[in-house]
Amino acid sequence: MPPQSIPFTEARTVENPILERLRTLELGWRNYDQKELDFVEEGGGRFDGFELKWSGGSARGAKAFLPWYPESSVEVIEPGNVWDFAGVKGGNP
Repeated sequence: MPPQSIPFTEARTVENPILERLRTLELGWRNYDQKELDFVEEGGGRFDGFELKWSGGSARGAKAFLPWYPESSVEVIEPGNVWDFAGVKGGNP
């Protein structure tokens, strides 16, 4: 089941674990071929990439990112795993 949407006006006033998680990440990565990741997190001498795919599609940026940073990982965030990404156990809070 997709996560419940929060109206924009409430998103600024209510604790939103997805937004809180996104605020901890650096914005994007892009190579010369215009392949990109939405967010990157640095820690422990490695980079971890995150690609948000809300309505499917190919995560081409993930395939382009890993050869440049072989010790890193890429996670595709979709409606089915967004709460895990936000650190919320058991789904929608």
